Order: sequence, then C-alpha cells, then structure tokens
Amino acid sequence: MTAHVSILCTGNEILDGRIEDSNSRYLISALANIGVSVRQILACRDEISSIRDSISYLFSDCDVLIISGGLGPTSDDLTREAVAAYLGKSLYLDSDALHDLQELYRRRKRHFDGSNTKQAQFPEGSRILKNPVGTAAGFHCTSKQSKHILVVPGVPHEMKRMCTEHILPFATKHFGLQGTPRSFYLHVFGRPESKVGELVESKGVPAAVRISYRAHYPEIIVKISAEGDDALAERFTMQAKQLIGTDYVYSELELATFEHSVHTLLVERQKTVAVAESCTGGMVGGLLTSNAGASSFFLGGAITYSNESKTKLLGVPAALIEKHGAVSQEVAKQMAESARNLFSSDLAVSITGIAGPDGGSEDKPVGTFYVGFATRNSCEAFHCFASASRSMVRTFAAYTALDIIRRHVLGHELRPRDIIGVPQSMTDAHPSEGKA
Repeated sequence: MTAHVSILCTGNEILDGRIEDSNSRYLISALANIGVSVRQILACRDEISSIRDSISYLFSDCDVLIISGGLGPTSDDLTREAVAAYLGKSLYLDSDALHDLQELYRRRKRHFDGSNTKQAQFPEGSRILKNPVGTAAGFHCTSKQSKHILVVPGVPHEMKRMCTEHILPFATKHFGLQGTPRSFYLHVFGRPESKVGELVESKGVPAAVRISYRAHYPEIIVKISAEGDDALAERFTMQAKQLIGTDYVYSELELATFEHSVHTLLVERQKTVAVAESCTGGMVGGLLTSNAGASSFFLGGAITYSNESKTKLLGVPAALIEKHGAVSQEVAKQMAESARNLFSSDLAVSITGIAGPDGGSEDKPVGTFYVGFATRNSCEAFHCFASASRSMVRTFAAYTALDIIRRHVLGHELRPRDIIGVPQSMTDAHPSEGKA
C-alpha cells in the first residue's frame, strides 16, 4: 500500500505567531524513518468549522490523518467536537477514561473540577489512545470511507510519546511495512549549503540514491538513503564525506549535536578547556557545559564584555586595547592566553567581536570577530566574519570557537582557506595573519 499521511495542527497560537509548529516537523521525521511520507501539512484555527473543513480537504489526498492539538479542558479545545461533527457522530463520556483521569489528578495532588471531565469525552466508536505523560488521552476513529483519524495532544512532549506508542505502530501495521531503507547522515560545519550540495553531487548521483539537505544554522545536515540498497547508500555517503572534506564533517550520527561531539572528543582525549568571551557573553561556555559530565574537561570561563573587564580580569593591557582595538587579533590572543593561565587548562579559546546591529566600521564591519586559541605551547588568533543578524553572528562565533577546539584535537588545519567565516580580504592570506 502507498504510504501517505497528512498532518493537521490546530491552534490559534500557531496562526498568530505565538509558537512555532514543531509537532509537524517531529512527525515528518518520525514517519520518514519508517518509510512513510507526508503528503500535506495544514494548520487551522480553534474553531469547529475550520477543523472540520480542514479534515475534509486533507482527506482528498490521503487515507490517514494525524491531528495534533485541541484536546485540553478549556473552551477553545474543540478537536474532539470537530472530529465528531465530521464523522456525524456524538460524543460520549468514557467511564474508564474518566476514572483514570481522576486518579491521575489525585496522584499529582491536583484539584479535579468539572471542566476536566471534557478530556474523557470521545466520538462514538473511537479507540482511546492512552497518554502516559499527560492528562489528555488521544483517540483513533474511522470514517465511513475507511479513512483513519488519529488525534493526539498538542503539547510537544506528550505528542512525541504518543507518536512512539501509538502513531508509529499503527502506521507500520496499516501500511504493511516490513523494512525501510536505512538513512545515513553527515553533519557539516564550515561550508555553506550550496557548496555542500555542489560537492556531494559533483561525481553524479545514482538513480536509487535519495539526498536531502537541511540547513540548521550554522550547520548543514545531509541525509542519504537508497531504496532497497543500503550498501549503495553507505558507499555514496562515504564518497560524499570525502568530497565535502572529512575535516568538515563532525558526526555521522542522526541525532548528533556539535557541542556533544566536542564534549566527547575532549573526554576521550583528556583535554581541559577554559574560555574568555566578550561578544558571545557566555555562549561558548554554555555549549561546552550543556551535556552532563562537562566538569571532566571544562575548568571555567571569564565573560569580559567591557574593555575594563578585559584588563582587570584577564590582564589585557589597556595600551594594547588602545592601540589595536578590543576587536583585534592581538587582544584575542591575549584573552586566550590569559584564560589558559588563569584556569591552568590545556586549551583555551577567546572571542571578541562586533555582533551588531551597531558598532561597526569600514575596517571592522558588524559581523567581524576574532577567535583566540591557546595551548601550552602556542597562541594564535583568527579573523572571522559572519554577515548575519546579531543572534546569528553570536551563534556562528560560538560554533567557530568550538570548531577550532575540535580541529586542534583531531589534528586538522584550524582555519582552512575556504572555510566559511573567512573575510574576503583574507582570501590571499593565511587566516591566522588576522588582517582586517
């Protein structure tokens, strides 16, 4: 059977921009991993007529519909009523579901009032989908045309649990899936999406191979699979890695994160790190300590946002700042070396830059930053640039600092000539020369 489903997310808060629709993205990925493609995604308001009309529209191109949201106890939670209206059925109160709901409130020492009873109501003929982590149970029902509707809560952590326990098992059984193509992943930092795509496909792509690229700033994630031929997909992935440049690929694990990959490297190589940050305001330290066990390698950091703090805390000479500016190769080097000495670490990185939106000049435009890097035997600084918003400049700078650590530990060139973030004026010079 052709494996197609559609997704409907309800909620005024999605359409007025208060929240992003992360549920659809999660469901698409989870379904794709078992070989099921999503035909359409739709968001609609918390109105019975809007939900009902959306169901009718989506069922024109699929026979399985997943609905997320609108199962709470308040007046704007109307999904159960809308589904019942679409099916031409009434709602009924399920006594077992009501008992379970009351017991949950009792265990959590919460008051159960009359409005909560609504969460135990379902369209006639429904199969109840228990919610192990929340109060709103979902349900599964079938239309007269044998089309399936699976309704789950909109709260993301509840939806994810119910996807695992109910949606994926149903999809596997309904579509008769016996096995799905294996997907391979390349997580890339240091090359733009267009360049990654150009390199991956530079030697041609076999007809059976499927490639998708996802820009998850500031990295690119490449997903590769081949229908009925996992060995081909694996070979093509290895070729793609070589074409991109192995030093640009930080992980081949599906759920890898940049900070966790660096964390793992530092633990394995038994290297300690300290940081000194200005424009990033602690982001590098935050990334390095985001996973449990960071105390084994992270010794500390200094956030020296002002010139005075650079001098008082890190001993950067005021005369050096006056001569070269706080955003300079010289100051970045001094910050890194001072941080390494202050915390007695094996390695240290520093960042000083102009994140914007103001403060730039012709010589040092907004987006300019320097990353200092110190070891026990050397200290250097790299002139970098990101033409982006303030938040994106800060994020890119923090990732660049982690990338320099990663490259050093693995023995790669720290800042290759063609890596993103090298200023145009640097194209004919080695990045470590630090020319503005």
